[in-house]
Amino acid sequence: MAKRGNGLGGTPVEIPRTGRPNTWGVRTPLHFNPATGKKERYWIGREYKTKTEAERALRKWHTDHEAGTLTPRCDMTMGELMDGWLAKHRGEDTTKEGYGPKIRLHIKPHIGKVKVVEVTDERLDELYRLLETAPIEANGNKPLGPKSVRHIHNIISAALDSVTGPRKLLAVNPAHTANPPTER
Repeated sequence: MAKRGNGLGGTPVEIPRTGRPNTWGVRTPLHFNPATGKKERYWIGREYKTKTEAERALRKWHTDHEAGTLTPRCDMTMGELMDGWLAKHRGEDTTKEGYGPKIRLHIKPHIGKVKVVEVTDERLDELYRLLETAPIEANGNKPLGPKSVRHIHNIISAALDSVTGPRKLLAVNPAHTANPPTER
């Protein structure tokens, strides 16, 4: 049987493989993830050929983590982000009531299952063009007007701003470089 470490991070562990040579893996130490607000530990990698390669990867992770250049890992979807953002929104109740249907009818069906870290300005541009051209049942089978699409863009941008910044989920808000329609 192959040697195993404690698996708690900080020491590489040998991963037994069948039909091929064993590999080395290393996990991060338990640390606080500002994106989720929880303490977590995850595998940096499990396919290192030698123990030395695994130790180098861990040292690099420590250096990046201490320097603040490490982007937190998260599987949060846009739907989860929108729900959390709306629940924490500190505006008036009428404002929140106006945001709810736009999120439910226009944002979640199209990009709700997309991971936040995979959202790009191109994907947002595609969403805006779709909303401007596709007939929407709730709108009398007409597409949304530019003002409504721009309002949806502002909602998405504000939600993405809440997870953008140093030591947060995103370094740059993709909505800032997207091209929503101008209000007429």
